[in-house]
Amino acid sequence: ADFQPSPEDGEVESFQLHPIQEVAGIVRDTEEFKPNCNLVVIDFLIRHGVLGPEHPDYVDLVTGLHPRLP
Repeated sequence: ADFQPSPEDGEVESFQLHPIQEVAGIVRDTEEFKPNCNLVVIDFLIRHGVLGPEHPDYVDLVTGLHPRLP
């Protein structure tokens, strides 16, 4: 991939590319990402099969990502 994102609007300082397992570990073990960003990463991990039903918290994570509306 030749595309290199570059910060243009002052929102971020830089972009970094990490292996998906490393990102999963950052979400699991640290508070490096904002909580709302963690939700996006967890959803990505589930949709792409990185985090599946074998994970002990899978049902709670899926339920938490898709709560019932009143």
